[in-house]
Amino acid sequence: MNRVACLVALTSPLLVGQLLRGEQSREPGSASKAQVLIIGADHAPTCFLSAPGYTNGHIRVVLNHFRPTMVGIESNPVWMSRGILNRVTYEAQVVVDWAAKEKIPVYGLDWANLEQLAEANKRGLKFARQPDPPAPGLRELGDQARRAAASQKPFFDALAKHPTDLFNWLNTSGSEERGVQRAERLRKGAGPEVESLRALDYRNARIAEQILALVRRYPSARLAVVMGFAHKWPLEQKLAPAADVEVVPWAALTAVSAQEVAAAWVPKDSIGTLRESLDGALYYFDPEGVPTELVREHLNRLERAGIDSEEVRYLRARSLTLQKKYGEAEALLRPLGRSESGKGFSYRLTNGWWEFPVAFMARVEMAKLEDLKGDREQAVTRYKAALADLEKITPAVPADDSFRDIEAWVTDGHFAFYRVWTCQAARRALQSMIKEPFGNAYRGSQPVP
Repeated sequence: MNRVACLVALTSPLLVGQLLRGEQSREPGSASKAQVLIIGADHAPTCFLSAPGYTNGHIRVVLNHFRPTMVGIESNPVWMSRGILNRVTYEAQVVVDWAAKEKIPVYGLDWANLEQLAEANKRGLKFARQPDPPAPGLRELGDQARRAAASQKPFFDALAKHPTDLFNWLNTSGSEERGVQRAERLRKGAGPEVESLRALDYRNARIAEQILALVRRYPSARLAVVMGFAHKWPLEQKLAPAADVEVVPWAALTAVSAQEVAAAWVPKDSIGTLRESLDGALYYFDPEGVPTELVREHLNRLERAGIDSEEVRYLRARSLTLQKKYGEAEALLRPLGRSESGKGFSYRLTNGWWEFPVAFMARVEMAKLEDLKGDREQAVTRYKAALADLEKITPAVPADDSFRDIEAWVTDGHFAFYRVWTCQAARRALQSMIKEPFGNAYRGSQPVP
């Protein structure tokens, strides 16, 4: 199965059928060796929370400078063949959108154990068939949010040290330092993490094999590979011995300017920042942790660009709620809650919660407003109405024999799991808010270790 994955990577760039609409890729360059540039990225949600030192615009600018003839991303080939992109590796979506505009093929070059992915989807759907456990209290949900934020502390510490040049640091000493440290721990072969380090090294070796196999099919290609920054240094080390490949050093690139990054901004960048800041796993149940200055900056940016839509008005209302401007928030939410457009959000949250139409989310927010204003009876009525709406769209959990083989479990099973899990997670959140007023989340909780 792993061998099949490697072959798929070389025959199924995403897109030609789905994204490039049959367009041919550019002719390979004229260099005598294939050139490979590894671009280290930060994953979601923190990639949306680190401006100005790191933004999705930085990736677009480097791609514009390098002008690749093809690009590779951190997605396994089987998922790529079905257009599935991991929500956490959001930089892959940035690359796919850029490549579609430039008419350049995108290849999934990550390696994945398909048996493990299939088993994970099977376990998830099996768990989904069990009766719901008691809904957690809002203080417990607040603690979960704070623990999620605490798990990102190493990243935020790095951001504090490199506020304006985080992207450059990730692609130089940041990647090298982490790679050297992991290589040394793996060499010593001791400690509880040694098995995971071995698995990561095996994965990097397989990725390097796929890179080499691809560029050897197109010997004068310019391949940009965009992956999590922790992969950059190990991949460069594994590719360096190849005599027919030139690994492009970061220092050889034109420096990225702030002006170029600003010009590379697209509205979805701000939508992603706002959704992760307001509705994401780190802050939804810990409103006091919301990066309010970042929220204000991106709302203003959308306003200056003349971007107005149902999702933008919803996000603006969410910000007004945090500012306790309940009347202004309600004025925006009422028409949104009555909307029959069925429009969803352009950015999918990494935690998978709240993947519903804007109108549904506006109605949930209206219920929270009633809680915050002290009308508990009306709040519960609204929560129960939202829960009833949710039950109508919650899909049945498919049976174990619904998918014919491992590849189907990895793809169709993935879609099925996310559809079911998203609805069940939202149901438990609504049950929690029916059980106790949402305002409890504002008043804090026990310290999070």
